[in-house]
Amino acid sequence: MKTIKIHTEEDISKITETDTIRLEIYLKNAVIPIQEMSGELYVRAVGCKFPNLTTVFGLVSLDAHKAELPKLTEIQGNLNIHGNDILLPELSKILGDFKQHHPVELPKLKIITGKSNVPKSCIPKKWQRVLFQKDLDILEQGELYNLSIENCNVTLRSHVIYGNLKTINAKVNCPNLETIYGDFTLEISDKFSNYTAKPSLNFDDIESGKAASLFESPKLKTIHGSCEINTTKPINIDVENVNDRIEIQKGKASFRKLLKTGALIVREKSKMVCDALTETTKKLVTHQESYLSAKSLYKIGKHCGIGSKIDIPNLLFIQGDLSLSQRNYNDPKIKHEFKSLKYIGGKITFDEFCSFPKLEEVKGVCNIRMLKNISAATAPKLTYIDTLDIGEQQNSRIRERLPSLQKVGTMMYQDNTEHLVIDHFFHTIENRNTKFIISKESFSIWNSLSEDKLPIQRLIAILKMRHISFDNFYTREVTREWKYESNPSFDEIIRSIKKKWKKVTPLTYEDIFQLHDFSLRRFAFNYVGVDTFMQKLKAKRIATEGIEVNHIQYDELGNKKMVQKHNVFEIYEADFNKVEHFRSWRGEKQLRYAVKCWCTSTHQEHWIWIEEAYKNDPLSAIASTFRVHENVIPYISCLKRQGDILLCEMKRNVRPEGTIRALTKEEYFGLLVAES
Repeated sequence: MKTIKIHTEEDISKITETDTIRLEIYLKNAVIPIQEMSGELYVRAVGCKFPNLTTVFGLVSLDAHKAELPKLTEIQGNLNIHGNDILLPELSKILGDFKQHHPVELPKLKIITGKSNVPKSCIPKKWQRVLFQKDLDILEQGELYNLSIENCNVTLRSHVIYGNLKTINAKVNCPNLETIYGDFTLEISDKFSNYTAKPSLNFDDIESGKAASLFESPKLKTIHGSCEINTTKPINIDVENVNDRIEIQKGKASFRKLLKTGALIVREKSKMVCDALTETTKKLVTHQESYLSAKSLYKIGKHCGIGSKIDIPNLLFIQGDLSLSQRNYNDPKIKHEFKSLKYIGGKITFDEFCSFPKLEEVKGVCNIRMLKNISAATAPKLTYIDTLDIGEQQNSRIRERLPSLQKVGTMMYQDNTEHLVIDHFFHTIENRNTKFIISKESFSIWNSLSEDKLPIQRLIAILKMRHISFDNFYTREVTREWKYESNPSFDEIIRSIKKKWKKVTPLTYEDIFQLHDFSLRRFAFNYVGVDTFMQKLKAKRIATEGIEVNHIQYDELGNKKMVQKHNVFEIYEADFNKVEHFRSWRGEKQLRYAVKCWCTSTHQEHWIWIEEAYKNDPLSAIASTFRVHENVIPYISCLKRQGDILLCEMKRNVRPEGTIRALTKEEYFGLLVAES
């Protein structure tokens, strides 16, 4: 659309009535001689006059005071009035939204088809009911607003309906109808009378045009609202554009001329054929046991949900998620092949029930529950995935299953991914159901992907609440918890963290509450030490117990001796309802327990989380912090503990199998010979 800006008298000559233009007027007291215009009109100077203008096919925004449009009768678009003293004495129709910020007199205004902030609506809400042709003939002498045609056979000769159209068990012929500014609803039930009309019951004849439909509209171009079909008879609707949505609630419907719609919904056991349709600007959803044929459809504007058989061979782009109903898994005959699809803008799950021979890019999350469920033929040309989420964490065969994949924006750590360029990785905090995303320079929380990414220094500050050094972080978290497998991209991230580690100050408990995002705060609490929680929440001691132990110690020459010690263990209880992020919405108690012990080598106290079952027995509590295979326990000769590592010396080699359980206090203290 060409933009014309009027700053001088000479600029007015640039205006043409034959072109679609954006006209912006900045010249005070300008006189614009045009009679009609197509496009958008913005009046931004005081005192502008349009003495001859009768119709605007588009938007009008009167942003300045004292604009005069004495002959303007119709605006086929939105009208915004921001100025005072606006003259519109003849305006009768606004075929769009109307918003006024200052009072204006509109003595002849009768029709507003869109939304309005005018105190009194100018569109009658009452339905105009038609039971006979004579009823319609009388109504057509004026404007048609909300029209309900029921149980009759009529001809509607008007070109426009300014509100809604509803037909109930009727045959309606609309030879001149071009526009419906509201919604169109068609209902045909088993009560439809053959005295009204004798409809064809052959859908193929209706769809091909060999038989007449119960609704004939050969010139209908646009339905500005929605189109809802609920029918027991086959039907055809000739319309080119539906702005809001089409919903087939029940029955079989053909849309021979449909080119574009907002949303498209085909409910359970319904059928729709719209082979001229090229684009939906919103979602497309088909339900169980329904059928959709849209052979020219190439683009879906938002979510696509498939619950049944479809025929969309030329679909190229899905801007949102693509979801395939789980119910199809009960029927092995249903397999979805998207023959032409190249781009998915949202989420998709790959499995054995779908194939994408030409898919090149997934801009959202690509979920693969098990790699064995897909083959190289699933998406042989796929080169880029924004986020790859694979359910299995070992023995992955990504190169074998996705042979063309070159780059992944974000993925879980996997082995055999050396061939991929990966910008970010995500990791699950064990037992916390929390995931975070990291790259060389940034990180974010998995369920807050839409939020701005944070600098990697913020993650390091959180990590340093738990880890006293980078080496401690690498050996205790990366190698143990992240199940890290070598990948060049991930190696660069680890090197970046190491390079920045010493320059970052650890986050404090108080700092967590200043973080901008709830999910981020909850994530940070994973790294708060047990001792900090016990101190900040003013935990109370609920049990204490000591025990005499005989331990081995070694002198500087390596000579060992037995030393008798008295170890004391204390159980503390903390109320986590004091922290909003852990508070139960049901009002339930959120009590957690920890055992405190003394480290003989560092001469410092240490805290370890324990289960509630051990809260009254400190000795059993400390023993429960180590768990081993039950079949191994009878063959342990002694235990040696170093921090959170337990060394088991065996009487003979035993293959660990079966149940893993906590040691009892008798087993633990009876076998423990050294600790540090």
